[in-house]
Amino acid sequence: MARRVKARKVKSDTSARNAGKLLKSQDYTRRALAAYRAGDRSESLKLAEKAFRADPKRFEALNLAGMIETQSGDPTRAIRRLEKAWSLAPGYPEIAENLAAAYYADRRPKEAADLYRTVVETWPERIGAWCNLGNLLNESGEPDEARNAYERALDLKPDFLPALVNLALIEGQSGNSERAAELFRECLRLAPDNGEIHHDFSRLKRFGPGDPDIAIMENRRQGSEKGTSDRMFFDFALAKAYEDSGDYDRAFDCLAEGNALKRQTVSYDPQEQERRIDKVIEIFSPEFMARNDVTGFPSEQPIFIFGMPRSGTSLVEQILASHSAVAGAGELALLADTIAGGASTPNFRGQKKENEYPNTIGALSAASYPKLGQTYVEGLPGRLRDQHRITDKMPGNYLYAGIIRSILPQAKMIHCRRSPLDTCFSCFSIYFPYGQTFSYDLDDLGRHYRAYHRLMAHWSAILGDAILDVEYEALVADPEAGAKTIIEFCELPWEDACVNFHETRRQVRTASSMQVRQPIYQTAVRRWKRFEHRLGPLIGALGDLADLE
Repeated sequence: MARRVKARKVKSDTSARNAGKLLKSQDYTRRALAAYRAGDRSESLKLAEKAFRADPKRFEALNLAGMIETQSGDPTRAIRRLEKAWSLAPGYPEIAENLAAAYYADRRPKEAADLYRTVVETWPERIGAWCNLGNLLNESGEPDEARNAYERALDLKPDFLPALVNLALIEGQSGNSERAAELFRECLRLAPDNGEIHHDFSRLKRFGPGDPDIAIMENRRQGSEKGTSDRMFFDFALAKAYEDSGDYDRAFDCLAEGNALKRQTVSYDPQEQERRIDKVIEIFSPEFMARNDVTGFPSEQPIFIFGMPRSGTSLVEQILASHSAVAGAGELALLADTIAGGASTPNFRGQKKENEYPNTIGALSAASYPKLGQTYVEGLPGRLRDQHRITDKMPGNYLYAGIIRSILPQAKMIHCRRSPLDTCFSCFSIYFPYGQTFSYDLDDLGRHYRAYHRLMAHWSAILGDAILDVEYEALVADPEAGAKTIIEFCELPWEDACVNFHETRRQVRTASSMQVRQPIYQTAVRRWKRFEHRLGPLIGALGDLADLE
């Protein structure tokens, strides 16, 4: 009897302890949510972890922790939390959407898109999921499907601004400028003080003296708070408008302020870039290339187009993508990710310096080279893989010319060159949505260009005619001759569509999306001359590379 009584007491004590843990978990979760709403993500995460340690089935706490970890740059950890939360509570679409966001942050866009599809199929009223699915489809080069997703979101809420803005951007990138302008006007009606929307609209149109949109933007700019992103976007938008209308000093004033604001938000050390270039040159010696030349994966499918941003890479891709045997994939992060993954390192961005390219190259075995080439080819967008050739026009791939030659010896490499001053000023005049952190200060720009130029001279010396140099100025002066040289280098038969590239209907998602829809023009040649008296820091940093004559 005594043993039975003891057993009952143990069971009763266990139940009480469990009930206590559940109450603690509930309290921790409540406090974690309150901390998150108050903006204290660190405290919120600590409380959420206490909540699911007390009750491993507390899916609300797992969901909150995963969401915070994604926002804090740890998507791998977030995915573990969110996958568990989703398995515990498959009836909560919020968890699925947070998990999709974590997949995307972890560079797993296909899994993210598949999960968003699951959400909208199960809960078709989820406006945000429709919009995020559209974003992923657009990034993967499926503008028609993305357009449909945005329109489904707008069917549910006609004034849903994120879907309207993204739909306007797709229409502009696809050459439907009138429809894009209508959508941007509607966006500005809903959000007249939004500097980013004004900026996006400014990229679409051509301004003349007295354009009423200039006065509207000036008024909105004056009303925006100094030092904010809205103020920065108004500066870049007005710089474009004033340059279009011929007020070059006012344009530069706006550029100077907008770039200064942006420079405060990015981390860029020109010395670090220069040291990296030194290391690339040291590793990829003539002896290294002789040991590893033509050892890679035998695919002639990729065509790499690289150089400084604003050097004509979009123009060259549009020429090639106008050929029936070529698909333009745009700017892919695939090569950097492939190389980083091949050296068994974490994601390329944000890792320790010793685990960054080119320091990882020494860890590669001879067998790694063909595997890396195969991984790259198999990672090309699936919708394009049936094409004979696929272009990758990530400008910064110039850093990897040596490893491209080693892992994909049959791939074509095209280097786009343009006047140093025109290239650098064009970078300075553009807001880049990501990357190009060197472009927001004239001295940084000049030093970056010199480092790039030094590396390209090295590649030219050791790779020779494996790289085709395309001069922007020569191409716009004689587009047919330039296009024929490009097509011949890629070992393709000539097609007249390649010189009529502006008629090609395809989405172009770079800053040059409007220019490539026009016939060749030469107004961008020596554009820097209009601003020469303001470019002293750039000219000084370029030194003997400054093409002043």
